[in-house]
Amino acid sequence: MPFHSRLEDSLQRIRGEFREVADLRITLQQARMRWKLEPRDLELILETFVDVGFLRHSPNGSYYRRQPRDVTTSTAAPIGLSRRQERTAADSLSQPAGTDAR
Repeated sequence: MPFHSRLEDSLQRIRGEFREVADLRITLQQARMRWKLEPRDLELILETFVDVGFLRHSPNGSYYRRQPRDVTTSTAAPIGLSRRQERTAADSLSQPAGTDAR
């Protein structure tokens, strides 16, 4: 399965779980065990959700869904990766662990 398709499937699955379980709070380590994804992929997905305003990242490291009272601007934009984020993710995943693509 192509990288983009795998990533999109994971985005949909994780977003769905956060929507279904409104009070879900999960650390990166817990998320890795729950969704069985590579750490870089999972962190990219969760941070993308933070960037677009779907999730928040607490000081203790847990990710949780923003509630309507938390939203100060519209979050009507679809949640997914921008082309730039896709390229960055694809570049980072094509590099051996511990190397920098720059």
